[in-house]
Amino acid sequence: MKPVALLLIAAVLAPGSLVRPASAGAAETKPPQVAPLPFPQAKGAIPALPLEAMIAQANQLESVVGGYPTRLKGEPERAKVYADWSGLVLSAEALRREHGNSERLLSLLAALYRQGHNMDVAECGQRAMDAITAGLVAYPDSIPVNWQASYFFLQINPKYAPDGEKSLLKLRLLLHTDQDIEIERGLLFAYLYENRIDVAKKQAEKCLKLQPNDTMVANIYQALKSGQIGRQRN
Repeated sequence: MKPVALLLIAAVLAPGSLVRPASAGAAETKPPQVAPLPFPQAKGAIPALPLEAMIAQANQLESVVGGYPTRLKGEPERAKVYADWSGLVLSAEALRREHGNSERLLSLLAALYRQGHNMDVAECGQRAMDAITAGLVAYPDSIPVNWQASYFFLQINPKYAPDGEKSLLKLRLLLHTDQDIEIERGLLFAYLYENRIDVAKKQAEKCLKLQPNDTMVANIYQALKSGQIGRQRN
């Protein structure tokens, strides 16, 4: 499932790397309709590229397909990015078959599957969930795995917001700060999806203290104060 609009504001985290995100952006309220794509199938032997090279290539894709809706401009670009992504995900899976899972490989796979999910590639939602779950079990204190978990859980459906919140709070502990704007902004969206309106107001205020020129958060804060967003649960 894709991000759900929260009354006036639809929010989706658009991470900028496999380690930490770039600034979050407002999602379009109605994404363009596109035909789903099949999960790629290997045709012959797939070489496993070096892990560092794959991470660098996946990071380059983030600016285009790291959020939903994607920033793809038309079918020609979609076809090219899909082809590049397909080769990358097949190579990452080949590396896993050769050497098994590792913290960084699970984080890479989670990012790639999440990107595929954003491009409407079949199977990628479940594959991302599986990679993130495995990563959190094997590496609960992993910074990159918890970043990936926070991105994915806040993107797919509001019902997973508590899981996204959990990973963001974990990142606070791992990074020894409650002043990281990307973590704090992510928590704001988690509280919005959880309909914790009073907590969301306080979190928006904190975000604006950390980054006063954040127009999106300022708009959310005004909508919260005016009652345009959400309704406090009894």
